[in-house]
Amino acid sequence: MKRTIILAILVNIAALLSASGLQLSVLTAEKGIDPLKWVKSPQRTDATIYYYNDEYIIAALDPAVYPDFEYLGMPAGREKLYLIESPDSLERIKIQTLGSIHQLPNGDMLLFSEVGEVKLRSECSSQFINLLLNPITVQDSDFGYPEVLEYRTELAQLSQMVSADSVEAFIQSLQDMQTRYALADNRLEVANWIKNTFQRFGISNAHLQEFTWNDTQQYNVVATIEGTMFPDEYVVVGGHHDSITYTNPLAFAPGADDNASGVAAALETARVLVQANYQPKCSIRFVTFAAEEFGLYGSHFSAQNSVDMGENIRLMVNHDMIANNPDNLDTVRLMPYDGNLAQSEYASMLVSEYSSLSANFGNLNSSSSDSFSYWSRGYPVIYFYEQDFSPVYHSNEDVVANLNPAYCAEVIKGSLVSTVSFANMPKVVSGLEVRDYGDGNSLLVSWQEPLDSDIDHVMLHVSTGDPEQSEAIAVYDADSYVVTGLVEGQMYNVMVYTVDTSGNDSYRQYSSGVPFSSPMAPQDFTASPIPDAVRLNWRTNQECDLAGYSIYRSTDFGASFSLLTTADASDSTYIDTDVFGSVEQYYYYQMQAIDNDGNTSEYGSQSISRPVSLDQGILIVDESSDGSGSNPFQPTDEMVDQYYANAMDGFDHDTLDIITLDRDLSLYDICVYSTVVWHNTDLYDASSPYYIREVIRDYIAFGGKLLYTGYNPTKAFELNAGYPVYFDADSYINSVLGISGANFSTLARFSGAISQVDQFGDFTIDPDKTFEFLEDHITRVEALYPAPGAQVWYTYATEYEQNSAYGEYEGLAVAVYHEYGEGKSAVFSFPIYAANQGDQLQQILTVGFGESVSNDDALAPVSPALQIAAIYPNPFTKSTRLVVKGSDEKQISDLKIYNLRGQLVRSLGATKSGEYDWDGKDDNGQTIGSGIYFARIRQQGRTAQRKLLRLK
Repeated sequence: MKRTIILAILVNIAALLSASGLQLSVLTAEKGIDPLKWVKSPQRTDATIYYYNDEYIIAALDPAVYPDFEYLGMPAGREKLYLIESPDSLERIKIQTLGSIHQLPNGDMLLFSEVGEVKLRSECSSQFINLLLNPITVQDSDFGYPEVLEYRTELAQLSQMVSADSVEAFIQSLQDMQTRYALADNRLEVANWIKNTFQRFGISNAHLQEFTWNDTQQYNVVATIEGTMFPDEYVVVGGHHDSITYTNPLAFAPGADDNASGVAAALETARVLVQANYQPKCSIRFVTFAAEEFGLYGSHFSAQNSVDMGENIRLMVNHDMIANNPDNLDTVRLMPYDGNLAQSEYASMLVSEYSSLSANFGNLNSSSSDSFSYWSRGYPVIYFYEQDFSPVYHSNEDVVANLNPAYCAEVIKGSLVSTVSFANMPKVVSGLEVRDYGDGNSLLVSWQEPLDSDIDHVMLHVSTGDPEQSEAIAVYDADSYVVTGLVEGQMYNVMVYTVDTSGNDSYRQYSSGVPFSSPMAPQDFTASPIPDAVRLNWRTNQECDLAGYSIYRSTDFGASFSLLTTADASDSTYIDTDVFGSVEQYYYYQMQAIDNDGNTSEYGSQSISRPVSLDQGILIVDESSDGSGSNPFQPTDEMVDQYYANAMDGFDHDTLDIITLDRDLSLYDICVYSTVVWHNTDLYDASSPYYIREVIRDYIAFGGKLLYTGYNPTKAFELNAGYPVYFDADSYINSVLGISGANFSTLARFSGAISQVDQFGDFTIDPDKTFEFLEDHITRVEALYPAPGAQVWYTYATEYEQNSAYGEYEGLAVAVYHEYGEGKSAVFSFPIYAANQGDQLQQILTVGFGESVSNDDALAPVSPALQIAAIYPNPFTKSTRLVVKGSDEKQISDLKIYNLRGQLVRSLGATKSGEYDWDGKDDNGQTIGSGIYFARIRQQGRTAQRKLLRLK
């Protein structure tokens, strides 16, 4: 049953990736990609990384975002995606018969195939993994290590307790089981022997970790020496216990080197630590894994269980084939992993210090052993591997007689001291900050000490180069230190680590800083529209002697700035409420920092904005490119502009062609308009909204109304490239626009849209705006799936039978209405331009969105407009002014102020449109307290209101 569930999950993963528009691609160094930089690039967007090394990346990408890459498609149905490590030429011929292959730069191979692991293993002795099991969590460890080791007697004593005879006995016992093949009947017996051995040492909590693979029960073995200070943190020591041959593995698969030697490493480490009664600070967990030879299944299960349990794993130490050394080499290989290179480098130093070996490094990011299962999930790893690869690998000759137990013992010595060193490392400081002290020659270094009662002091290094090379500063009983005697304007690198009472170092934390006499200019300064105000935000300066900020404003581009206000040093925001003027009025801001000595920074970058008012009618946003007019689907800009000019007749409206902008559309461009009509007639280029989604979200949330009309709205807002597509409830297009999914076919033909709202008329395609052979239809119209709470305004019409490819979407939604925040949206999946009913757009705007047209227009709303157009300032302290508008100026009445409980506070006696002052007092002349109030106006049974905020 579990296998069926896992298979279903893999099928669903492939289906979801395909539906989301992601496609598999191989990015190579040969084509100018630096894999190690690319996977960590902040510009990398929506990429699922399955594997990478220093030569290539295997990833699922969106072709719309990365159009220049080559794509392989995605696994379909029951297909698995195997990464096979360097198969030989004969194996390549066999593998080609199992599915579709793709050669990788270093001799590796990708295989798309429905065959299972057992069948693949029968044709391939090389290591392989199913990449769909676990996309990679890219990591970049901040671990730092000392460049010079301090010799530690207890580590030397522990390493000297490792016995080559003991190691050989463990390997021989495992070999004597005849086979440890994952499909053999003795797999439980094998696991129980390993568990019982841990228990004989005195580790009473040794147990089996059961999982299902290939319709069989498999058993990892887990045993833990609990940490004295951090029992919930772990160093995992492991290696796989299964074996295989290509003769008759059910009867005989000795696997002495592969991988009884790795199991012996876990057993011998446990034996030594228990015999020495050694108590590590953090827990040491020993795990031997089942079913490694078929794709790391045991370690995948164990590592994922740790992820699911939220466990803190400091390090995973893996051992796989560590006993072959016929030529008595004095080296061992460490297989490094990106993001964990420093851990391997530190382990190599320990190997050299506490064993007779030295360490060198193998290929990066090995996928061929159990360390990969942990590393791909974001856990740091070290992988020990013999220098001279066994010539009897996966054969009946992999027996103890062909091994070098003394060499294996030396490898285990290096592994053991690495395990203990990481388990005993004291906690590192957190929150390391380096701040300018403000005098031009000093820096303040501060940190938070960790919860580790064994920490004795903090070591601090400061240098213009490598801080490790600088003289150490010991800091006792403090969480900060002022470094003096520095040079103004010079960058200084800072390194901090803790030292416990036993002399153990934590790993290193790094930062940097520059001393100045004057403060730095404020960074990340932005001005953003909000209702009736502009919000200013900036990142707070870190100078120790910062006094505050001066904020300046100008109301004319290029004009001089005048002081608007000052802000405290701790402030990072200011709301400018004095922003009322003409609709064309923009506000320009800049600021500078000031220190306690009166020194000022340079001015930060300028920012522009204006308040959200939503009272200036309609803005027509034209995203369409200027077509040639040579066919109906490439109208000229003038043709489209004229269409919307006619449709907007009688409306107060402006137009904006975003192609003419030399920047992305900003909220301040649209925030004064009550409705934005966004249209795009382009068949293929409809992605501009995606890059300003937050602008559109904020506009609607503040009360704006968006009408979008054009081809492929799911591409416009989500860059979707595959169908059918389904969007999560928290996705942008679902939560903001009310669209939960869509379907699409280039064959489907659309003749118009049928109204589902009584007041709306139907749309039919204008015959002059399509090809004659399409018979008054257009193509490329998405069928939309409305989200819960959304409303279908129009459905798909076609003259073809629904059971045909041309008519399959008949009756599905093509216009979805949704409310979000204070506003609303209507998304049309066809260009209204292609229809011949411009008056229907007017109906939608007046009836659906409540827009006003001129009073002599037959479509004018029955009720005249009534609004409290502005309140300024808001918030206010002493007094504020309310601007009232109504179409019948002589019949306005009852402008009143209420509190949150609905109690009348003040009647202002309004009788017509105009401006009315309120001094913040109630009808009894008493000054009211701070809080939220509401201004409400009535006119012939209609009501409008706005919120006020009183501050004292």
